[in-house]
Amino acid sequence: MFKNKFIVRKDFILKNRNNENFIVIDARGLKLTENDFVYDKSIILDYKEFSFLSIDVGDYYDNVPYSKEVLIKKFLKYNIDNNKIVLVYTNTKNYNSMGEDGRIKYLLNLCDIDCYILDGGIDEVIKSGFYKKNDKTIDVSIDFINKPFLEYESSILTKELLSCYKDKNIKIVDVRYKEEYDGTMVFDDYVGGHIKGAINFPHIKIYDNDGYLLDNKKIEKMIIEMKISKRNTIILYCSTALRATLIFEIFKMLGYNVRIYHESFALWSKVADIEI
Repeated sequence: MFKNKFIVRKDFILKNRNNENFIVIDARGLKLTENDFVYDKSIILDYKEFSFLSIDVGDYYDNVPYSKEVLIKKFLKYNIDNNKIVLVYTNTKNYNSMGEDGRIKYLLNLCDIDCYILDGGIDEVIKSGFYKKNDKTIDVSIDFINKPFLEYESSILTKELLSCYKDKNIKIVDVRYKEEYDGTMVFDDYVGGHIKGAINFPHIKIYDNDGYLLDNKKIEKMIIEMKISKRNTIILYCSTALRATLIFEIFKMLGYNVRIYHESFALWSKVADIEI
């Protein structure tokens, strides 16, 4: 089991279930169907509600979080603030996760709200005994009024990355599937391939066959095999920073120096060197 205070299992639900400040988020959002099981008191959220999405992917900032002030207001609509105990989960079995749980945790952390990730996702909810069939639909309206939050410590944007990506102390890690890295356009990318010099580390590698996180030593062994140390700055990217955010959270918990390239390969492929 991955050891960190923010990675928990069903006992966390059992311990906090009757606490009025306990909030459980199902991060699958729009992916949920009426046949899916959910935690019986869950709030269903979709990360898109909390991210600036461009009309034409790659022509502008895409999937960049809103400012802290805007995010706080958006979470308050769901009665989520820093007085709450927040747990987030998704479906991690059979590699269904695209990192939605990590993304919600990341956004909450930007608001100084602690958030725990449920290892094993919905399967662990079912093991707790407190689940039901989904009976909710959600409507996510894309917000073009508020602008994306660009300058903060864990973020890197294209202009800065162009100036430093050849630095030997910087390790650029592509967390997309190997097929995407090798040139297959799986999710309607502008073009196939990867950032020149990037290392491929598919986000699904952090899970075992049952959808549970590998233990710390196994994940660190894979990082070391990529010739990455804690002296390096790691820059993570994928297609829209969703999967990259999950890996950011795990690597950060392991003590690595990590940043996220939010504009991701969609924009990079239009302005800089790529490889196939």
